[in-house]
Amino acid sequence: MLQVPAAQWLHSGVSISSPRRQLVLHGRTAATGRIRRVPLDLTDLELETAARACRALAYQEEQAAKRMQSPGIRGPIVNAAKRAAALAERFEGARKKA
Repeated sequence: MLQVPAAQWLHSGVSISSPRRQLVLHGRTAATGRIRRVPLDLTDLELETAARACRALAYQEEQAAKRMQSPGIRGPIVNAAKRAAALAERFEGARKKA
């Protein structure tokens, strides 16, 4: 088994003395190092709330990007707005399926 230093376990949610210490590292399995996907089981109201929050974030980021003078600084903010809008669409799509 892979032994991991205690310093890397501070925020993992697993006690340093736990036997699971060798198996989990920040949500990743020690053997593969891949992040495990956690399925979300959200209600219709929770999906709607998440979509609204993402839409609000996208709007705020768009407004912040409009205020920026430098195109170099504006680019990452516009990208963040696009990511938030895309995430809102995913939440809305999941809501329509439910």
